[in-house]
Amino acid sequence: MRHILFIDEGYRRSASAIKQAKTLGYCISLIAGSPPRYSSEYLSHCEVANPYDTEAAVSAARCIDAKLKISGVVTLMERLPAVAAICEDLKLPGLSSSAAKLAQHKLLMRQSFAQAGIQQPKFLGLTLGEDDKSIFNKILHVGLPAVLKPVGGAGSGGVYVIREEHEVLPALASLRNMMTRSNKTFGYFPGELIVEGYLRGPQYSIEGYVQNGVTNVISATEKFVAEDTIEVGHLVPARVDCEDFASIISLSKLSVDALNLSDCLFHLEVSKTSQRFEIIEMNARMGGGCIATHLIPVALGIDMVQVMCNIACGDAVVVKRNPQGKFAAATFVRGLNEGSVRNIKGVDKAAQSVGVVAVIHEVAISQILAANARAADDRPCVVVTSGLTPESALEYGRLAAQQIEIEIDYLFHRGE
Repeated sequence: MRHILFIDEGYRRSASAIKQAKTLGYCISLIAGSPPRYSSEYLSHCEVANPYDTEAAVSAARCIDAKLKISGVVTLMERLPAVAAICEDLKLPGLSSSAAKLAQHKLLMRQSFAQAGIQQPKFLGLTLGEDDKSIFNKILHVGLPAVLKPVGGAGSGGVYVIREEHEVLPALASLRNMMTRSNKTFGYFPGELIVEGYLRGPQYSIEGYVQNGVTNVISATEKFVAEDTIEVGHLVPARVDCEDFASIISLSKLSVDALNLSDCLFHLEVSKTSQRFEIIEMNARMGGGCIATHLIPVALGIDMVQVMCNIACGDAVVVKRNPQGKFAAATFVRGLNEGSVRNIKGVDKAAQSVGVVAVIHEVAISQILAANARAADDRPCVVVTSGLTPESALEYGRLAAQQIEIEIDYLFHRGE
């Protein structure tokens, strides 16, 4: 039996991949920063270790490997340096540590794309240790509107769209507060930021994989993004024509080569501006937001967890497309106020609505939702739907999401 090591459990909707891997017949182990919340019943072994400490992660992996030989290592989160270090230590297929850093560090990623001649917005690196005037000047040099974000962040954590000059200092104050409270927003690179030009235009993501030096594109996802850059919906497959899809495939291959990715899944985010695609960012892992775990299987009949495990173990990937003739959508219910969750109403009713495949909620009673979190964490519920047309899949999601109400003991409203 193949033995897969997951690094960090993540959200409930991501942890469904652990359950799926177990269903596929894999033995599952986990290294996480805290005891597992959602997946303990599927685990053979679990070690609690900080995944941001690569030495600790490698040590924990050795303990697990001594009990049962590990066949492959994967992550559903932004833990690529730990994955790469373990793969190198145990001589398993996977990313090199240098490629993992390029895929995790958004400034180094941009620099690699620039060296490869790939079209992208203007950008500059900076740190929270710089004085406000220096940061202010760098942002103005890139030009407004601009996007300011941590180089190692994920899930839109700490991402700010700066449209006016007066928005710079409040954004910096918030980012400094985030760094003080938790380094998770900054991942492996505390205090490091990137400012880049804001890309106007529809957004898409591309899901694919690299194995034995060959890049394969599986699907494109149409993304729906709020004004504060938080993704509020996804649609698979994306409504793109053959010419655009060919451009997406070409850009994917160029991006994979620029970052020297190998033996991994990839998730490439792009925006279509002036008849061309420009890169927002890329990661060497499974796409989140239910794209890989729910939408692609429902719409295309492709088991992305199986693909991920095959790659991690060095087994040949055979993508079995079973076209369902459907579209699949994810519609997120956002938490719009800060406070303690008193109740979550309407989940059962939403689950029984037309076209609904699943309703997944991440919050617990009494859990605190943070205002102005600027992160995907403020999307406590997601509704997954399917339909014979893209319009029907999206409409089913909209109607079902309206049934869900998150009751909060308010502290204050956003914007006050």
